[in-house]
Amino acid sequence: MVSSPIQYIQWVDAVADVEWQENVKAEVHLCHTIGWIVDETDDALCIASTVSMDSSNARMHIPKQWIKIRKEVVFEAEQRQVQRKTPTKVGKRSNTSQVRFGGRRCTLS
Repeated sequence: MVSSPIQYIQWVDAVADVEWQENVKAEVHLCHTIGWIVDETDDALCIASTVSMDSSNARMHIPKQWIKIRKEVVFEAEQRQVQRKTPTKVGKRSNTSQVRFGGRRCTLS
């Protein structure tokens, strides 16, 4: 059973150029990553796109200084969503974002 938390990470990455250009503007690129947190230190976190038992694959190590937004991903079964007692009112926005993943709604909290 996988016990690593699934998280959404919004972060900036360095940009590299390999050609001659005039008037180059310094920039960074905004990146979006969702995956399992497999390790974390004071300086960086390691996020994997695939986990199995005690192994992981397609890992990325992101320096924490580069992270802009970090949210845990919470899965909610459609049946539970239907049974909610307090639906969001029309014209009012929830403070969480939802996306569909594998036939289920996924909430970024």
